[in-house]
Amino acid sequence: MITWYAATQKVQILSTQLSRPAVTDRFQGQSPEAVEQWVALLYGVCREAQRFAARLALALGVEDDKAAERVWQEAMREHLLHCLQRWPETIGETADLTALREWQSEVAHQSEAVRSAWVETRLAPIVLPFVRYWEAAVPALGAAMRARWTRIQRDLGFPREAVRGWLNLRVERRNGENQVTVNTARGELTHRAEVCDGRVIRYAIEAPTDRLCAEGARLREWVETVPCATLVAAERLGRAAVVALDPCVPYRLEVHDA
Repeated sequence: MITWYAATQKVQILSTQLSRPAVTDRFQGQSPEAVEQWVALLYGVCREAQRFAARLALALGVEDDKAAERVWQEAMREHLLHCLQRWPETIGETADLTALREWQSEVAHQSEAVRSAWVETRLAPIVLPFVRYWEAAVPALGAAMRARWTRIQRDLGFPREAVRGWLNLRVERRNGENQVTVNTARGELTHRAEVCDGRVIRYAIEAPTDRLCAEGARLREWVETVPCATLVAAERLGRAAVVALDPCVPYRLEVHDA
């Protein structure tokens, strides 16, 4: 929740709250197979990565190339949705997802060189104006968007034969638990599971959102230091700050005119 003060053209963040249902508590006492199915049903964001990590944490199989490929493709789709849909929305423009459809139907299956060239000649001219807009308007926020763009460039051009390297998969056994960490579009996703006698005793998930949105200090830095001449400008700034912080998190923004 943010408030815009017309007299001073300042914005103040009154509160930020990260909430999600404690669904992993329901996994206790269930079979590993049932938990895997629940994970696939409950998590819409990074579903392939969630299922991939869950399967390994529950010791239901080993990683395979097809599953790793699906996680990578999912992350690339999230990257493209982020820059083609959410970035235009931050300045009130309508999203055009034509480039996303091109990627999915043609470009994603091409060589590293072809994909990298497509990013530079097709994607960059579309999305860089939004990065430059926020670099000029709010340098700290723009720097975060520039860093995100750099990662998008790198990931979209990643060698397909080295997808396992992109996943940065780590499978460990700690304190009786299987801990699995895998890369996603927003950062690392971790699943931890303890299974005994065919039943799940403990299960925990640490998603990128838990780290990115843990506290509102960066939001305050980006939002409260910039004058906004109108209520619309204040709302756009708030949305841009949330998108720059976590490109995939569902959110509700309340803007009040004081």
